[in-house]
Amino acid sequence: MKDILKFVGEYNGCENYDKEMLSYIFCEMAYFDFSKFNNYGIRKHMLPVSALKGVNIGRSSIEKKVWDAFAENNEFSQAKIGHYQEILNTKKGIQFAAVTVEYKGINFVCYRGTDINISGWKEDIDLGYEDVIPSQIAGIRYLNRVATKISGEMIVSGHSKGGNVAVYSCANTSDKIRNRVSRIYSFDGVGFRQSFYRSSEYAKIRNKVVKFVPRHSVVGLLFGNDRNTTLKVIDADGIGFNQHTLENWKVEEGAFILQKRVADFYRTLAKNMNIWIFNLKKPEARKLINTIYGIAYECGISDKTDVSKRFVVFSTRTLKRYFASQGNSRKECNKIVGDFLGAVVAW
Repeated sequence: MKDILKFVGEYNGCENYDKEMLSYIFCEMAYFDFSKFNNYGIRKHMLPVSALKGVNIGRSSIEKKVWDAFAENNEFSQAKIGHYQEILNTKKGIQFAAVTVEYKGINFVCYRGTDINISGWKEDIDLGYEDVIPSQIAGIRYLNRVATKISGEMIVSGHSKGGNVAVYSCANTSDKIRNRVSRIYSFDGVGFRQSFYRSSEYAKIRNKVVKFVPRHSVVGLLFGNDRNTTLKVIDADGIGFNQHTLENWKVEEGAFILQKRVADFYRTLAKNMNIWIFNLKKPEARKLINTIYGIAYECGISDKTDVSKRFVVFSTRTLKRYFASQGNSRKECNKIVGDFLGAVVAW
């Protein structure tokens, strides 16, 4: 966290400022709870940062420190934030949020990744076998709507699932809007099946996409990546999945500390996970995931803080449902879970 705080605090708005680093900062803020400014009109308008100064919009101590450093910086205080949208429907399994930051005449459209809500987790899993997920549709609609409210150049980005939504939205918007997008940054964003990378829609944005992954990346390697997309590997603090968190990415002198490649262990793990995902049969996978998600919903689990509290009742109901199943249902469950465990330990 010290690197991102240092960068935000010391940023001086140099003439040749690095747009990818600004996108990195603004993507971090896409996780903030801007709904506290609904009375200011943040859902429909762009508000100056100076007007939002002093209010805690972070949901954690880390977010609060980043926001305070951002609002106190004389350069960033000139920015405007708005068009905040958040959709959460636990029953239907959708978790989406986005915000737009205008700075020095450029509009940074930022999509939130998966937060603590299990609806977002389900969407992440659904990406493995569904052709489209609700957040992708919401992402297209958001981009189309915001583009009519703002003028000039746009840079579209997102972290984790948000990176996937950013790429998907730009590929599936109109040519008029797409031509205004100068860059698309995916920060350890989930990838796509190769059919998407071969599509005419992706061909229109391929040269604009830049993807960043930490050295211990798994999420950003899921489903693979387009060979022609620029891929940058970032050094990060922590090990394993901890490196997925943006606050842990290493920054030095206003730029990411780059590595040559993703660590072999994580490249192999992602490869095995992709083999498992690509072998999933849609009907069986959808049935299993919807069943598990339905049980979680019945148990009152809505976010990750509920998992430990209700783990016993959730696991008990899940096992009861499993042992009550017969024939093909149980065989399908055994195969999917067995193949998953095989993929995880196959390195």
